[in-house]
Amino acid sequence: MLLRGILRAISAAAWTADVQLLGSVGSYLLALPLGSSIPEGELVVGRTCLVAVPDPEHAPGDGYVLDVFAAMANSRGQTFNDVYVTD
Repeated sequence: MLLRGILRAISAAAWTADVQLLGSVGSYLLALPLGSSIPEGELVVGRTCLVAVPDPEHAPGDGYVLDVFAAMANSRGQTFNDVYVTD
């Protein structure tokens, strides 16, 4: 399953990230491996990411970050994160 999330912490040394899935308030997937094709300069806390989770019901922590991308703004200037994530 592919899910969108927000990078909340990054470990460049371990090449892992803590990710908050969109729609989940206060629930994080910890130390997810980062895809080897993601440039280090793109790893910025708060950016949106795409997470692959092979078995979300039984082992959500077995996921990994496939890619990182900038949030796109809609016509009102709201980003995807602004619209779908509430703190």
